Amino acid sequence: MENTQASTSAFDLKTVPFLLEKLTEETKPHWGKMSAQHMLEHLGNTLVIVRSKQELPTITPEDQLPAYHKFLMSDKPFARDIPNQFIGSAPPALRFENLETAKTKVLAALESFHKFFAENPEARPVHPFFGKLNHEEWLQFQRKHFQHHFTQFGLI
Repeated sequence: MENTQASTSAFDLKTVPFLLEKLTEETKPHWGKMSAQHMLEHLGNTLVIVRSKQELPTITPEDQLPAYHKFLMSDKPFARDIPNQFIGSAPPALRFENLETAKTKVLAALESFHKFFAENPEARPVHPFFGKLNHEEWLQFQRKHFQHHFTQFGLI
């Protein structure tokens, strides 16, 4: 399969801690209903999927997975306000006591994500929209996803 990674791969997950320094309780999104803390908790949720004991179902029809994969590996960004049935129409209740805790938790989840693949290089955890992904594909998803939400909040 052709590897079409492009500009999304230019977003380096190593910059996340530095970009988070600019995020405050007062930071408003350019679109969407999430607060800064909701956004971080959401990003954390997508990082821990890879080490989940229960495999998530793939909700994308099998015949559409090649097109989804092609999009994932492209430099095309996620659309703004894209519906996500896992989130619903309103942000969920916050899990952490404050934004600083959410920052700490998302950084820990990012470290755990990297550790998981260091220890399980052949793993192919399921992403509910993109199906089974290898390490490089998961990295591409996380780069694209972080870039989307960091753009949403004006961090990049």
